[in-house]
Amino acid sequence: MFNPITIILQLGGIQACIMAVILLYQKKNINASRILSMLLFLIGVTCILYAFNTLEFYLAFPHLIRMAWGLPLLFGPLLFLYTKAMTNPETKTSRADVLHGLPFVVNMIILMPFYLKSAEEKIQSLDYFTASITAGTDHYAPYYYILQFVIIGIGVSYGFRSLKLLEIHQRSLLSEFSEIQSKKVQWLRQLIGMFITLFLCLILLNIRAAFDRYANFDYQVFFYMGTAILVYVMSFKTFNQPQLHALPIDKHSNTVAVKPDVKVSLGSKGKELLELMLAEKPYLDCDLSATQLSELLSISRHQLSDIINKEVGKNFYDFINEYRVNEVKLRIVDIKNTNLTFLAIAYDSGFNSKSSFNAAFKKLTGLTPSQFKKDQEL
Repeated sequence: MFNPITIILQLGGIQACIMAVILLYQKKNINASRILSMLLFLIGVTCILYAFNTLEFYLAFPHLIRMAWGLPLLFGPLLFLYTKAMTNPETKTSRADVLHGLPFVVNMIILMPFYLKSAEEKIQSLDYFTASITAGTDHYAPYYYILQFVIIGIGVSYGFRSLKLLEIHQRSLLSEFSEIQSKKVQWLRQLIGMFITLFLCLILLNIRAAFDRYANFDYQVFFYMGTAILVYVMSFKTFNQPQLHALPIDKHSNTVAVKPDVKVSLGSKGKELLELMLAEKPYLDCDLSATQLSELLSISRHQLSDIINKEVGKNFYDFINEYRVNEVKLRIVDIKNTNLTFLAIAYDSGFNSKSSFNAAFKKLTGLTPSQFKKDQEL
């Protein structure tokens, strides 16, 4: 009989396992690829097991009973480690990172007596599938509900820890990249947000199950349907926008040492910087970084930061965007650009996203582009 839930779980599980294998052969950001591969593999296995979460299946394969119970305990930690590897690719997985899997190990120890039982003994635990009363003979039945809330707590907490890590990373980009509204950062934030949403929905599913006195349906299957759908989204993003797999990196997050024999007058270099900005307009490059700009001035990135921060009184992001906004203002009033949209002008002026353009323009002018153009026409 056709069952759409089963089909979604099966296809999602297979897709996750295929992606897990593909990621193992990624040559960029190998550490992040391996962590994501492990996460997808566990999601795939869990989806497949839940796709066959029926009495008939477990009667045929009793040793698979409850094998998927603790796998979601690793979803949150792996998501956090993936975020960590994406935001700092040079950091390798350490022994301390293994401790994130401690709840999973504890769960395995608790379930080990059950896993060591014979097939006949495991089949006896299937009474709850048929809604019969076990009269306390199955001690793991109440543990199952406790485990679900542990899974939720770990998943949500690690999700928010991942968001915090990403926020710290994004703030660090202010000193290096002029365009922080990167699609890569946005995608990772969306991915984390979707995981958090799924774990929060699991709370509602468990509450609903608690009010079902004779549970002949596992409501948590919808949680795993959500993870399967998330796999489809991740697959689409990976194959259509493979560049999303690597975040922009601030390779110079540590102070760059200046050679003792190099003496630079910050005053003269500051004037040279402003002359360069007006003459060559490097800000028109949407991928311009502080490192690239410092190379144009033949100084270190650290010296450039000193000039912008101490002399100009801005961070690199605001400094570059001020030039871009001024460029937009000049082009808006130019009759040659009458047929161009504001967004097209913004792209030509160095912005590479609508959201960052609107935010920067509003911040620096107090007006929207349309309001600014209307004021110029009065």
